[in-house]
Amino acid sequence: MVLSFKDIRFIIEALELLMKKYQDRYHVAEGINDDEASELGNDIRYLELLLASMKEGLEKSTMSNPN
Repeated sequence: MVLSFKDIRFIIEALELLMKKYQDRYHVAEGINDDEASELGNDIRYLELLLASMKEGLEKSTMSNPN
């Protein structure tokens, strides 16, 4: 599957919104148990790494193909 620049930007934006939702829930932490808090923390870290990788790939892609 080949994704366009627009596709990747859309995915990045969606992942950023998801990460914000997870972070908000993690910081409020009312009504969640320790296991769920740990899972949210792990998911947030995974999203951070995934987003960094996607943004780096997008940046390299635009640098090598400015059109």
